[in-house]
Amino acid sequence: MRKDQMERDREYSEEELDGILESLELYHFQIDKPKKRQIDNCVESLYQYVPSKISFVERLGFIINEVKLELSYFNKFQLKWLVAIMIMFMVLVVTGGNKPETMFLSLAAVPTVIGFLSLNKSKGSKMLELELSLKRSWKNRMFTKLLINYGISLIILVIMGIWGLSNGVGTDIIKYLSMSLSIIGVLSIISLWVLFYSRGLVGSIVTILLWLTISGGPLYSTWYFSLLEKISTINYIVGSLMTTGLFIYCLIKLTKSDYDVTVQIVT
Repeated sequence: MRKDQMERDREYSEEELDGILESLELYHFQIDKPKKRQIDNCVESLYQYVPSKISFVERLGFIINEVKLELSYFNKFQLKWLVAIMIMFMVLVVTGGNKPETMFLSLAAVPTVIGFLSLNKSKGSKMLELELSLKRSWKNRMFTKLLINYGISLIILVIMGIWGLSNGVGTDIIKYLSMSLSIIGVLSIISLWVLFYSRGLVGSIVTILLWLTISGGPLYSTWYFSLLEKISTINYIVGSLMTTGLFIYCLIKLTKSDYDVTVQIVT
């Protein structure tokens, strides 16, 4: 054993080291250096490579596929509450004798708030872990869900507009449409922040109270509706554009983080 220790500790000459390396046959594992012409061709090809831009048609197709996928998740919770709240607002308008234009602010907001409630409900239903395991990004899911609900809201606005024209509302249709879009935009921004920082029962209650108070206000307060009517149409048009843009910006900003950040926020 002492002999082996002395053998390991002794210094080897350069000739001995060369002999050891040659016996290991390391030359079999050497990689030949590429020729200069090959290196130049590789560098030149990198300079010439230009990533292909995604066309508008491809982007549109991606959005359509995401919407189709989200529609397949449309559950009974959303449908049940969508129908229930819309019937409730219709009954209030008919029995209360309010002007039909008050329904712009009430009915048009219903699908969007249902979208927020369904996202809030996912934590209370122990669905957060499933959401984390999905390969779809949180940003895509949020965007497509709210896009669907915004689309339903716009359809309701068009129906209310046709109804308003048949009841002699006339040129005020544009004002009521822009008024509804402005208020929906403001409430959507607030609800989006509530959704990200308080998902679950508390977030759902806050969202419902906000939408019932501000959007459903004209149904039970003539003073509130008169106050809204005093604002000019052009201000509502500008407001609807600004709030929609701000909502999209907030949506992108809040969903830019990965799932891990969302889990840290939710307590």
